[in-house]
Amino acid sequence: MAYTAAAGLGAFGAAQSADAAIIHVDIPDEVIVEGAEFEINMDSAGYADVKIQNLDVGYSYTRLRLRGQYGTNDLTNTAKGSAYYVRSFEAGDIIGVANPNLAVTSGVGHVAKNDATNFANPTDPQYLGVLFKDAGGDQHWGWVRISFDEVANEATVYEYAYETDLFTETDIVAGAVP
Repeated sequence: MAYTAAAGLGAFGAAQSADAAIIHVDIPDEVIVEGAEFEINMDSAGYADVKIQNLDVGYSYTRLRLRGQYGTNDLTNTAKGSAYYVRSFEAGDIIGVANPNLAVTSGVGHVAKNDATNFANPTDPQYLGVLFKDAGGDQHWGWVRISFDEVANEATVYEYAYETDLFTETDIVAGAVP
């Protein structure tokens, strides 16, 4: 697709591939230490769509904050609990209107609890669901693969992908790549 050339590489210099309507960006593993943050510009539109923060111990009981920026919604999997907190999606889950357990978080992007079923499984990273706007104002469903290591107190971001359909908000499957 022609759109492929305009998306993704930007600040990362990472490998990118596209097929059908999915853009997939495999970044070098980004380790986020305690007190640090990392921003993702999903489509290289000139601003960050997602901010991932590894909060320090004194902040609160939660250690990970996943926040949409500039009109991006961070999504939650209500099958794992209330929509106030960010809860992960598993590989193969639908991120989009076809998933009855999907909701926009009503909190400030806090992860309810980092445990093996909610981002804190370093051997089986889970997915943050996002709905973001591109530079033209069109919305796209996407995912970011993340893990949190409780012992080392480090979050790691591995890759992300999003759907490029400009005519409808096309659902994406967590983990889907071209």
